[in-house]
Parts: sequence; structure tokens; C-alpha cells
Amino acid sequence: MIHVLVIPAWYDIGNPIAGIFFHDYCNAMTSQCKVTLLNFEPHSFSERFKKDSKEDKIKNKKYHFLKMDYYNPFPGKLFGLNAKFQRKMMLKQASSLIDNYMKQAGKIDVIHIQSVCNNMTPIIAVELSKLFNIPYLVTEHYTSFEEAGDDNYLPYSTFNEIKSIVTKASMRIAVSDFASSYCAKCFGVGFETVYNVISNNFLGTNLHTKNKRSSPFSFLCIGDLKKRKGQLYLLQSFTQLVSHCNDITLTLIGKGDDGPALLNLAKELGIEDKVKIYNFLPTEKFIEVIDAANVIVSASESELFGLTIVEGFFRGKPALATRSGGPEELINATNGLITNYADVNGMAENMKYMYDHYEDYNPKAISYEAMSKFYEKA
Repeated sequence: MIHVLVIPAWYDIGNPIAGIFFHDYCNAMTSQCKVTLLNFEPHSFSERFKKDSKEDKIKNKKYHFLKMDYYNPFPGKLFGLNAKFQRKMMLKQASSLIDNYMKQAGKIDVIHIQSVCNNMTPIIAVELSKLFNIPYLVTEHYTSFEEAGDDNYLPYSTFNEIKSIVTKASMRIAVSDFASSYCAKCFGVGFETVYNVISNNFLGTNLHTKNKRSSPFSFLCIGDLKKRKGQLYLLQSFTQLVSHCNDITLTLIGKGDDGPALLNLAKELGIEDKVKIYNFLPTEKFIEVIDAANVIVSASESELFGLTIVEGFFRGKPALATRSGGPEELINATNGLITNYADVNGMAENMKYMYDHYEDYNPKAISYEAMSKFYEKA
């Protein structure tokens, strides 16, 4: 059984929404591989003096978990001025950690970089690859390389260095055909498509062949509360529907800078009593909210895959989405409707159609089709 070291670009142990994808992926891989996840977590100078440590809220790990805490040795403005020294120290710390770990757990056979959008994790991966003669591969599902450029990587690296890392990888994977095309354009080298895996937790049971209406009829949108996720437009679309259908609700789950603006807009539109916003829900509650919803909504400007759409499919829920890349490979006539990003009227029309024709969708068929493509075995 091969031993895979997964190095994710983000994995927040205190926020399962941020870490859960990599957790689910690693758990799924343990049926075929020995898996170790290296969580690189940088901290400010002052955090070394804090007594309270972050609680690990990501439970039921089937894989080995290594945590690398790096504390910035320089306060304030000296941070950027000592980037080269800090980079060297981080690489030294990571190398020592993995060297000691392999003495106990055995040699690592493959390093899997899960996204290169981080300014240190790809560099750490390549350093380990060179030092211990381990091949590495990249799986990419980040959506904003073109806009971010060097801003993603300063002060420790540049986009050109990361581009070289991607080019030299033994394998380059993206999570949809759209993502493969997008990443090939960004990095100038080919990618192959391997879809995201969906956790067993989302497998639907006792699904019916016909949807039953509920009152209120509920729409659910999951994702960071940021402009590119389109929730501000979604609220405007939802408001149009309220004027036709009074027994409806909209639930948003996520964190982000647009949270206050969304609450204010809901008040301005007079729909605050029909809109709920949750910053965080544990996995078991998360699935309960999906089950309680009628329709999953993705209103994003850009999505390389559309994980929450497929999680909803597993529970038999139809979806509404925007033409944002990945979702166009997921949505068809049997499981949902699609419209253009920021098309307030178009999304409102699709919401109204779903409200009127909800019983035409077959939850069991929706779930089975999704499982055939995105279940662990697939």
C-alpha cells in the first residue's frame, strides 16, 4: 500500500467548512492508500505568547495528521523584510518534521499538493520532494489565479516560481473539464480531469421517486460570503419571488466580508424574516439543513467544480446554478436549471419554475446519477 503525503493549501482545524473537503478526500483515499496530511499553519509573532490553542473541530480522521506550526520570529513591519530568512526556516522545520516522521511511519511514496494557491505549501512540497527523492503531483481547484497573480505568493514566492513547480509535477489534475482548461491557460501546461470525491456522509437513504413539497419552500446557498459567490444578486432574485410566493425561505451558510452587507440588504428589501445566515454548522447539522431544504443554489461568478451542488444531489435535491464553469458540467434537465451570473431576473424565473414544478424532479434518480460519477468507488 503506497504512502501518500497530502499537503493542502488550506486546512483550518477550527473551521470545518474550510477544512472539511481535504478531510473527506483523505478519508476516502485511506481505502486504497496510507495517507498522511501535513497541515502547515503560520502564526504571527504575538501568537506564540497566547495560552489558548485552537480546538480541532475536524473529527473522525482515518488518516495520519501532522501539524506544522510556524511562528513568525519578527514582529510587525519586519515580517516582509525577512521573507527569505523565514522561508529558509520554514523549509528547515518542515524537512525535520517529515524526516523524523518517516523514521517512525515509513517512507512516503508520493507527495500530493492540493492546490498551489498558498505562498508556502507548494514550496514545502517541492523541498521535501528534492530532499527525500519523492515524486509529487498537483490537484487544482482554485478559481482566481489570473486576478491574484503575484499577490497570492508574496513575500515568500512569485507566480513564476509556482508555475515552474506546476510544470515539473509528475501529474497535474483539475477537478472538472472547465478547471482543466482554465488551469492549462493559467500555467501553460496540460491538466487531466479527476472529479472531486463526495464524502460518504452525504449518501442519501430512503429517497422517494417523487419530491414532496414542504411549507415553507426553502432555498439553500452554501459558500463564502464574498462578492464572487453572488449572494447579493441572489437576494434580489429571491425578493422578486417573494412577491409571487409568500411561503418561501432562503438560507445562506458561510463566512466572509459580505455578511453585514447581506443582512443590511435583506432588511432594505423587506425580506429579513425570510432569510437566515449561518457562519458555521457542524457536519451532522449541515446535512440536516440540506435535507430540510428543497433546492440547492449556487450563484457564483466562477466555480471550478461545484461541491455543494453535488452534495445536494447525493441527498436527492435539485439545484439552481449560474454559468460559472464547473456547474455547467453538473446541471442537466433532470436535476436542475442554470442561468447567467448576476442575471437577477433569470435566477428569479428559475426559482419560480422550481417552486411551481418541484414535484417533477425525482430525488432518487438525482442521487443515483451523482453517485455514479462522484462516489468514492467512482
